Amino acid sequence: MASHLRRLSVAWKLTKPAQPTPVASTETPSENALQHFLEHTKRHYLSDIEESRENANEWLMVMGNEAGDLDSIASSIGFAWLSSQSSTTVPYIQIDKEDLALRAENLYALQLAGIDNPQEQLLLPNNLASYTPFPSTRFGLVDHNRLGSPFVSDAVRIEAVIDHHEDEQFYADTADPRVVTPAGSCSSLPGGKAVQADRDAVLHLLPSARLELPPSFSSANTDGLHDIPSIISLSTMLATKKADVSHLSPRDLLRRDYKEYTFTLHWHPDKPILPLQLKDWGTESQAYMQSRELHVLGVLTTFKKAKKSGKEKMKHL
Repeated sequence: MASHLRRLSVAWKLTKPAQPTPVASTETPSENALQHFLEHTKRHYLSDIEESRENANEWLMVMGNEAGDLDSIASSIGFAWLSSQSSTTVPYIQIDKEDLALRAENLYALQLAGIDNPQEQLLLPNNLASYTPFPSTRFGLVDHNRLGSPFVSDAVRIEAVIDHHEDEQFYADTADPRVVTPAGSCSSLPGGKAVQADRDAVLHLLPSARLELPPSFSSANTDGLHDIPSIISLSTMLATKKADVSHLSPRDLLRRDYKEYTFTLHWHPDKPILPLQLKDWGTESQAYMQSRELHVLGVLTTFKKAKKSGKEKMKHL
């Protein structure tokens, strides 16, 4: 398992991720190590597959689920970074360029991490739209544990699975690591793969960081991290931006939380979460089903007023 881990020295820019030999360039590497990693891997992956599609076999593509929430993006980037010491990796974000703006919390978090132009810095479906079939065959799955139908082929190999959803029992013979266990967020799972040396380094460096540490924090008890004002402020800001969807249209909301499932009946159902009145999304949902060639569209809804019977319907087809 240790071969899949990255040292903290990488995050502190003392080493660089292992990647293919760079092509000749006069560019100056970005001072932001994460930004450099994303731009570097995207550029060289696209260059490699343009030269020859067979070059895609040298890359492990790490991708989250197609809903593309912050947990999925963080897991994709985080695990690709962690794995880059032992493999040539590239994180793939399953969100079209034009859909990135639908999740304000994603853009805010990425900007804080120095990713201020994600449309150009992240590898997105738009970058690979001209390739049929999909160029990559080696995958690491995060925030889901079954490969989506657009990527399935006889040559596909799933080399890693990190997920917190229900285990669908796939890839036990090929995925290493394969971690599928309940957790509040998937991104906590690759983060939790650090060894004790990493944890000791964090505890040593954190008191010197520019954070206002609460009295409850100590090197022996990290529970106090949740009381750090800057962490509380960040969590509040992300939650606020995530909850504010008042400016989005019904179609925007369908695109924002889209997850597609393929069953043996050859249906293609979708299950977004939609905070709208039913009458507002009826027409839009029909058009969206046609555009995605869906047989079934399931929408999760919420109610502001309790029913007299005490029962509420939470799903509509």
